[in-house]
Amino acid sequence: MQPEGRAGRGAFRCGCGSRVVVSIPAQRGALCVATHRGEPCRLRPVTEEPLPLCDEHFASTGLRDLKQWTNATPPEISERVSRLFQERWAEYQAIEYSTYEHTDPEALEQTGVVYFIRSRDLVKIGTTTDLVKRMGAFSVPHITLLATEPGYKRRERELHLQFAELRINRREWFRLAPPLTGYIDEIRARYGLPAIAPIDPLAS
Repeated sequence: MQPEGRAGRGAFRCGCGSRVVVSIPAQRGALCVATHRGEPCRLRPVTEEPLPLCDEHFASTGLRDLKQWTNATPPEISERVSRLFQERWAEYQAIEYSTYEHTDPEALEQTGVVYFIRSRDLVKIGTTTDLVKRMGAFSVPHITLLATEPGYKRRERELHLQFAELRINRREWFRLAPPLTGYIDEIRARYGLPAIAPIDPLAS
């Protein structure tokens, strides 16, 4: 059986498709079943489902968040996803702008990174001081890191001007076409990497 959150507490769906409601009365005076440093928790539970758990253990196990998600309607889920993305993006921008504002621009040109990432038939030319964190912040599909080179905002502006004819909007995305592909392949060749793979027309 699988839990069916929207049907209410104790609701499950059987493999045959039938709805089943299970009701197990909690023992009077039951305590949190979790442990703290190997010892029983001994705090009063705030929930009895799926187990008696105190407020701290209900949150730390992730069951509270799971319950909120499974009981939410599609519009509520959409709103939460949007809010989480905005919060994550704001945190990233705060780090990037703080670094840029309080560091010598010339030093950033030496320590920063200009990256070229691919999403299907598009390439984004951007900058970061933390490549791993930056890659984790993207929400577009089929992201592939093609190449990097030293530099920061100044070098990024130079590349944006160099490949301006391929730009698809006023931001940092460009068509995956020559001469940009040739430039990226030159960088990849320095590290013994193959040329950029052609676009797969069947990729979704």
